[in-house]
Amino acid sequence: TMINASKEFRDVIYGNSNKGYVAKAIITLSDNTVIEVDSSDIWEGGIEITEQTSSSGNFDIGFCSCKQLVLKIKNTSNEFSSYDFYDAEIIPFVGLELSETTEYIKKMMLTVDDPVSQRPYISLTCLDNMHKLDKNVTSLSGSTAGQIVLNIANVCGVTLANTNFDGHNMNLDIPENVTEYTYRQALSYVCQATGAFAYFDVDGDLVIKWYDTGAFEQADNLDGGVFDSGGKIPTWSEFGNMTWEGLI
Repeated sequence: TMINASKEFRDVIYGNSNKGYVAKAIITLSDNTVIEVDSSDIWEGGIEITEQTSSSGNFDIGFCSCKQLVLKIKNTSNEFSSYDFYDAEIIPFVGLELSETTEYIKKMMLTVDDPVSQRPYISLTCLDNMHKLDKNVTSLSGSTAGQIVLNIANVCGVTLANTNFDGHNMNLDIPENVTEYTYRQALSYVCQATGAFAYFDVDGDLVIKWYDTGAFEQADNLDGGVFDSGGKIPTWSEFGNMTWEGLI
């Protein structure tokens, strides 16, 4: 993802000079109380971010990534003990100390799923908006990939960033037993059918895309070899007989 940052920020982060990293997080509790914590409030090593676009050790088509943050806030004097962090929204920022200022970039938007108080700190395990799709399908509508994904987003209360993603016009059938699946599994089916993966961006919006192949297109020798029997690679329209069960 492109980093929205100043030229000096980019020069420092991609350069060889020592980097003065700092962090902060804006926490909005379920009662709309807003708390801002900075590096002085965060336990040493107290930020762990897990994000991926494929499962470990695999290269998956249709993977629906859910980012996770574990944030540990100092609570040596019970300064945060009175707050209820469950279901709070957290926006973490990573910053750099530059020549005249400290510049921060937003990393993601998450919801606290499991707050645990274990003095001298409070540990907050947070998930991004993909967790909102981890519920059983009650109804699903649409005849194309784009319509189905938009319906999933609307039902689950999230925003779809790109309605015209590659393959959005592909016709897909919704099976009669769709209620046996979760909305996340339904999204995975659509992504597999269109050759994509799904994730939520830094603003908490759902994105359907594929990897940037520009680096491979610029190097003729990176062709990966031959894996077929000599026939042409089929188009997505030739995969019209794919079944829901076979893709999940």
